[in-house]
Amino acid sequence: MSHEKFTQPIQAENIEGHESLVKQKMLELQLLYVDKIAKGEYSADPSMPTDNNITDLLHNYTFIHEKIENKFLSKMGKGQTADFNALVIDKIKEAYEQDNKHWIDKIDRVIDEQVALLEKSEGPGPDTMPTRSYPEDGELKDNRAGLIKFDIGEVQDDASEMGVDFGDTKMTIHLEPLYVQKAKAENQTIENTFSIRSLEKLAEAIVDKFPQVKVIKADSWLLDTPLGERVGFNITSKDDLPIGTPAFWNQFIDANGQFSADRVSRLLETGRAPYKFSHGYIPVVEFLKKYLPESKRGIVKLKEVDQNFQVDYEKAIHSWQDIRLKWDTLTPENITELFAGSRLFTAFFQTEAGSEILPIILNHKKLGDVFEDINRDPKLKSISTEFNAFIESSKKYTEKEYTF
Repeated sequence: MSHEKFTQPIQAENIEGHESLVKQKMLELQLLYVDKIAKGEYSADPSMPTDNNITDLLHNYTFIHEKIENKFLSKMGKGQTADFNALVIDKIKEAYEQDNKHWIDKIDRVIDEQVALLEKSEGPGPDTMPTRSYPEDGELKDNRAGLIKFDIGEVQDDASEMGVDFGDTKMTIHLEPLYVQKAKAENQTIENTFSIRSLEKLAEAIVDKFPQVKVIKADSWLLDTPLGERVGFNITSKDDLPIGTPAFWNQFIDANGQFSADRVSRLLETGRAPYKFSHGYIPVVEFLKKYLPESKRGIVKLKEVDQNFQVDYEKAIHSWQDIRLKWDTLTPENITELFAGSRLFTAFFQTEAGSEILPIILNHKKLGDVFEDINRDPKLKSISTEFNAFIESSKKYTEKEYTF
């Protein structure tokens, strides 16, 4: 499989078809990359993976599972795919061990053969595929301004690096692949997330609906491009993107939904991605100075969180962190004392939903469970929504006028 394959343009009738072809070609790139890692072509670079186990590489660095699952469901339409996934991966490993020069070309045949064997032993699936629906934007469905989707939360341990206080309100924006942004543009009047019109819509949303926001935060490889600086992000740190994550692979697709020949070549020749995962922020006042539309300018009232809440919120978060970090050595009495030291937790425990938290956590401790069992507890997950609503209702704000 040559590098030139990725320079051939992708053509489709609609965005769904285009995305399907992108995924197909992306998997081909991932497999070629994994092949090079397995054969030690990047071994001179100490930062590159040294594991040449093809099974681990397929699991960790490719989206092969999605291809296997889709093939499985298209034929069987039912059942658990985990065991079948593992079986197919083992068969692909056998193909690699038998012929590590042409194994990629045999993957489709391996999957088809295993599906055929399963269909023969269990019988065909239903004539109609089960429908699987996904929320368009999950919990972010209603939080969108133009092409920018975002969520609202409290600043925690990253407060000092952004020049704000613990408990201040932050807006975290989430960046889709550039070509998906372009395809979703409203009547083609908004080019992408970082276009002026899109940023103006976000500024309007802040003034009209979220005046309590103190800082805007983003984490993306896009911040490592000239776009990040042009928009006005202050970069606090940069990390190497974990190989195999969607964020790692998305950077090889340009704004038109085509593979970037230069980026793909760099990856296959050096093993390294062109951009780093960057963390950045913009103080909301600076953002509004730059992007608030003329029709909204003048005297604008923004909100600031009361300092007493900030102190209480910081204490609550640190109490929870202490419980998490010291879980193995804490006694039930210690846990009760840590919660009692937080005014927010104490007040929440007086509510109907909150009254269940401490008994559940202490029961996990009594049973000798690890802290991860608490995170997986379905009852506590449902109560967390109530806690977030309680936190929001506990905030008190003061207004401050700005002239833009």
